[in-house]
Order: sequence, then structure tokens, then C-alpha cells
Amino acid sequence: GGKMETGLLAAQLAAGKLGLREAMRHVNDKMTVDDALRRLDGKLPEEVTSLLKTQSSKTAPTFTEESMAKARKILNKMVEDSYAELDNVIVECVALKNANGATYGQVVTDLARLGSEIAIAEKDIGESYNCIQQQDREYKAVETTLRNEGAE
Repeated sequence: GGKMETGLLAAQLAAGKLGLREAMRHVNDKMTVDDALRRLDGKLPEEVTSLLKTQSSKTAPTFTEESMAKARKILNKMVEDSYAELDNVIVECVALKNANGATYGQVVTDLARLGSEIAIAEKDIGESYNCIQQQDREYKAVETTLRNEGAE
């Protein structure tokens, strides 16, 4: 379920059915610091990784104010980058939704037109069938008349 939940969250977010805050809160409730560390292994600067490991192990931190400021700056930049990436994905989703909406409308219009053309063709087939039957009756009547005249 994690990937499916994430996909569902992204879809709801893109559709405007879910606010960014609610999505962030939902993800926050589902991921521990240890899980985040595993997923981001090797992608975080050493200072940030050290800070997160200290928090997750519940030992008393022994960081200088300088290292804390540096870690905050790095994390803030990562959050900004993530928001920018999220904005791009949301824009792509909305554009795709709009493009699909136009395509859907065109398909519905085409189906209605084709349904109308089929109905007209079926009416023409029925009329043609009736005409063929009428011609067949007239042919048989003429044939019978000619036989009767030939027999006299």
C-alpha cells in the first residue's frame, strides 16, 4: 500500500481534493525518522544525517550552534527544492487532466455523431429492404400475368 497511497495522495493533491498541508500531515504520520534515514541514505549531507541519527537514537545532542545553523540551512534548501519539484509535478498533473478532459469531450462528440450515422444507415437499410420486397412482389405479379396471358 505505500506506493499506492502515495499515488492516491498525489492524484488527490493534483485534483485539488486535498490540500498540501493535509498531504504533508498524512505522509508525516506514515514515516518515522528511521524510515526517512533509510530512504535518504547517502543523499543527505553528513551534518544532516548526524543530526537525524542523534534525534532518532534519543541521545542528548552535542552540536555547536554553527553546525545546527548549517544543518538548518541545508534542510531548508532541501524543503524548498522539494516544494519546487512538487509544484512542477502538480502543474504537469493539471495539464494532463486538462488535456485528457479535452480528449474525452472530443470522444463523446465523436460517439454521438457515429451513433447518429449508424441510426441513419439502419433506417436506409430498412427502407431498402422494404423496397426490395415491393419490387419482388411487383416482379412476381408481372410474371404471373405473363404466364396467364401465355397460357391463353
